[in-house]
Amino acid sequence: MSRFVEELEFVQCLCNPQYLQYLYQQGYFSRPDFMEYLAYLQYWKRPEYAKYLFFPQALNILHLLVTSKEFVDALKYKQVVELIASQQYFQWKNRR
Repeated sequence: MSRFVEELEFVQCLCNPQYLQYLYQQGYFSRPDFMEYLAYLQYWKRPEYAKYLFFPQALNILHLLVTSKEFVDALKYKQVVELIASQQYFQWKNRR
């Protein structure tokens, strides 16, 4: 699998609230190397890359993971993870 495909799949996995909580519980967001990797992945915001995303909301989550410690810290709460999931469902259901 190419690096492009691996990074594309990983960025899109960030749309999964349960996966985000797993990453939090495993301590990934406290690892500088992982946070640097997330910062690096922000190149996906550029149109020439973003056009390949099936779940473009992944870019918003990626941005929050890199810029908001409050967002990352909130991932420890089941209610927050459920809220993210319900908001994503609402957005998907009402998409035109």
